[in-house]
Amino acid sequence: MVSFHSFFTRRAIPGFTLIEALVLLAVFSILTLGFYNLYILAMTNIIESKKRLVAVELANQELEVLRNTPYEEIALATTPTPPTGSVGFGSMLYDSTITFSDIDYRILKEIYYIDDPTDGLSTDPNPNTDALPADYKNVIISVLWGKGVTDASIEKQKVQLSSYFIPPGGNELGIMDGIISINVVDVNGSVSGIYVEIDDVNGTAFFSSGTTDDSGNIIFGSVPAAQDEYRITVGDGTDSYEIISTLPTVTSWGNPLYTDLSSVAGTITALTVTTEKLPNLDFFVATDPYCKTVGVASFDLIGGRFLGTDFANNDVFLNGSLTTMTVTTDSGGILDLSTVPGYEASAGYYEVVSPSVAGHTFWKLSPGDDTNRFATQALPGEDFNCGLIFLDNATDSVLVTVTDSDTGFPLSEADVRLSNSGLGYVAETSTDVYGMAYFPTNDNEPLINGATYTLRANATEYNDKVTTVTVTGLEEVSIVLTEL
Repeated sequence: MVSFHSFFTRRAIPGFTLIEALVLLAVFSILTLGFYNLYILAMTNIIESKKRLVAVELANQELEVLRNTPYEEIALATTPTPPTGSVGFGSMLYDSTITFSDIDYRILKEIYYIDDPTDGLSTDPNPNTDALPADYKNVIISVLWGKGVTDASIEKQKVQLSSYFIPPGGNELGIMDGIISINVVDVNGSVSGIYVEIDDVNGTAFFSSGTTDDSGNIIFGSVPAAQDEYRITVGDGTDSYEIISTLPTVTSWGNPLYTDLSSVAGTITALTVTTEKLPNLDFFVATDPYCKTVGVASFDLIGGRFLGTDFANNDVFLNGSLTTMTVTTDSGGILDLSTVPGYEASAGYYEVVSPSVAGHTFWKLSPGDDTNRFATQALPGEDFNCGLIFLDNATDSVLVTVTDSDTGFPLSEADVRLSNSGLGYVAETSTDVYGMAYFPTNDNEPLINGATYTLRANATEYNDKVTTVTVTGLEEVSIVLTEL
């Protein structure tokens, strides 16, 4: 029987007051809201970057269509009303809208006649000495999305590319030299003020340089006619952009993306070069799933700017494709890329080949590519440190891979549960984009060597799958789910 005294003694056990609990709850709420807002901001930036990439691709597609259109048909229709001074009496729409992945993109197409300032004639003197001032056409493609669809003045949601088009017979009669037009673009559209040079690789002493105008274009006039002789270099290393040069049309490795240009008498040769700001790709760090370093890691590194394709049509990248680039971290698992001989900083796709740490199994890169756990993406102009995650073979653990029975493709966001009722152990997690999950989910709840655990996997519109696994070190388990 509980006495009157002991009953009231238990009620007097000290604890949190209501005010203390409310203060703790308020502090927790403020911290949680701050982290949530940072997450929302990061996701918004990623989504906006993807929309911008789509817009650049749409603008490039529009220009590519025009390059295969007869010169006389490159003109705007009268409806909707084009800007003043446009090349008219055609069938092309000045203003149109396209929907891609449920996102509306507004496409504005501007076409103007341009008088060549290097043809020796001019419209400025009085009397006018140029009988043919409409030497070629300048096409400007603007692609807008989001609020830019209704307000074209919003620059943050707009990309703009331009290109010049010349008539079949050239811009003027009797000209012996050619004109080379270079357009420079990045993920945001045209790049103005970037250094561009042209040099004759066969030594005829022709050289010229300058910077792009507000539309990202620069024109080199009076270029002596020659076949595949003119090397174009974009960037000089002082503007945070890559330095990109054209390559010979014939190489020992395959087909370059940008090849040396020809100059044809009386015509314009145009080239659009896509450049990117240099990323701050500083380190690769080898760790375990709990961010603890695992020692010396080695791997071959491939990636960076896309150079072209080899003779077997495989992609060739700036780093590691033409010459093997084997790298090794220090004892703390850190690799400073600036110390790697031959490495050139560049945005783009990166892949690690045969990553290894003694006594460990490679899991994935973090952050990683959406489809390849051995790859990642370095975004232009952004800080980027990438982790290589290794699993200790001697640690009692389970690495699960969940796939579709019909396609063999990995199932992301599948629910995986590992349990042992006798040990009172239950852990749940979801598979990553590669269909993989790892137990233990934290290093405070280790698995027991020799114990047998029940493993359950399920996913939306799939049948559940249950199996068992006896843990002696790292165990790799594959689970195949069938659709309902």
